[in-house]
Amino acid sequence: MTKDKRTYDVLIDVWNKAEPYFKFLLSRVVKSLPATRDPWRVAPDDKKQKVHVLAGSRESEIAVFPNAIAMGSPASGGMAEGGKLALIAAVPTLALLAASLMALSYGMIFLFIFGIIIFVFVSMTIVWAIKSWLCSPFDWPVIFNRKSRTITWVPVIRFPYWKFWVTKLTPQWRTASWDDVRARSYKYMQSTTGGYGFHDSYSLFLLWGGAEGDPRSLDQAVSIGYQGYFEDELLWMLYEHIRRYMEEDGPAIPHGETLRPLGKGRPIVYPLDVIEACGGPPLSMQEVEKIAAAAPMD
Repeated sequence: MTKDKRTYDVLIDVWNKAEPYFKFLLSRVVKSLPATRDPWRVAPDDKKQKVHVLAGSRESEIAVFPNAIAMGSPASGGMAEGGKLALIAAVPTLALLAASLMALSYGMIFLFIFGIIIFVFVSMTIVWAIKSWLCSPFDWPVIFNRKSRTITWVPVIRFPYWKFWVTKLTPQWRTASWDDVRARSYKYMQSTTGGYGFHDSYSLFLLWGGAEGDPRSLDQAVSIGYQGYFEDELLWMLYEHIRRYMEEDGPAIPHGETLRPLGKGRPIVYPLDVIEACGGPPLSMQEVEKIAAAAPMD
């Protein structure tokens, strides 16, 4: 799919100016959005209109239900990256502890106290990052239900930094209308792994209004898929797959594609009411592969 010459054929122009519909209230800050409020591209309000010549899951689809499909979140990749960096940081942190104890043996009390304070804070950060990687759900699903025309998702939550003994999160599931959602991509600067430089990144967001009873006041925002590096064209390929599934009775997974590989972390536990609304539990990998094999090619 990615080798197709049409991969970057997005059918919506770059917007890169003020948000055309939503208002941002100081009393209702949506923390999940990037710092910029100006969308890079804006999906048409008419969901019958195509946004890309191709449709693809971009390794973002994590489950197929009888009546729905589930996409993953970029948050899972960020947590994994943070956890791996924390493991690397553990070695110099232990070296810091050894140096602090050596300072104590030489009577350098101030250096010992300073080193221990730094060691405690760094150790807590390492524990928090590794716990977020291994104890959080391995993904944060966003479910598109074709039968009920709704979107159900779990807002990303983090472990409390200071409560190092907490090892389990309690996700709060939310549901909103597919007909009311508006899609945007955002461009922002992001540091490279290790902080050696910066590059352009892109994220695809679904937005809903309704804050304080005003449909144009932004109330909810959820990111789907992954972070695009230096481009957002492939993110819109993902949205096109979702749009076709919801609006055109498109396949649950595109031809020849597979579900996103499972990462570290705890398995996703779908609530009973969510499973019932989706027509039953997720299909097996073999069933998904059959759907992908039978799906028409673009």
